[in-house]
Amino acid sequence: MFSVNTYFFLVKQEKLFSCFFYFLKLIFSFHVSFLLISCNQADSKKQNDFESLSSHKTKEIDCSLFKSGDIILKKGNGMISSQIANVLNEPIPFSHCGIFIKTDTGNIIIQSVAKEINGKDGVQFTPYSEFIKDINYPHFYVVRLKNEKLHHSFIEGANEKLLEKVPFDYDFDYTDNSRIYCTELLYIILKEKCNVDVFKTKKVQKNEFLLFNSLLDNNTFEIVFHL
Repeated sequence: MFSVNTYFFLVKQEKLFSCFFYFLKLIFSFHVSFLLISCNQADSKKQNDFESLSSHKTKEIDCSLFKSGDIILKKGNGMISSQIANVLNEPIPFSHCGIFIKTDTGNIIIQSVAKEINGKDGVQFTPYSEFIKDINYPHFYVVRLKNEKLHHSFIEGANEKLLEKVPFDYDFDYTDNSRIYCTELLYIILKEKCNVDVFKTKKVQKNEFLLFNSLLDNNTFEIVFHL
């Protein structure tokens, strides 16, 4: 079984900004071992190709179309992002999500990630320009609540969680609101502030994980943009 240091190396090597680091550490120890042995050289070339493609495609994203409170779903380029998408096995594969907010000093994303990813733990804001650097084309969607009356409450909820500095949920237990992972942040705000309970779950081993594609429910959300 790989050590924690080995997983830190993988995160840095793949430039992955994903909130599922500890989840994958528990589930994919042996699987990642096999992949590293058999695919190391090929993966390096593919990573360079992905980075080049993402750099080109992110120029096509016109964020002037976005509004505060829009939800961004994406899949990263790294190996671990691919493993997240493979395990959840959703129609459209994603590995992370966040909330788009316009501010006087620039656009930001409110999200929840583990401290091991960027040195900051839990609910935090990240510059939008940084958030979109790691995109596996074409897995980038922006969705918006159809009910405009809910927009203010949703944004208010996102700011509240940011100010509360809620820590990251390493247990990935969406029933415990004292700690939060990325999709759990959306789940809590939608349910508590907007009375919207749209998330479906999938059981993986002993955990029930919230599914990203729940945010594509066309009765509740409209797709604003996708690559």
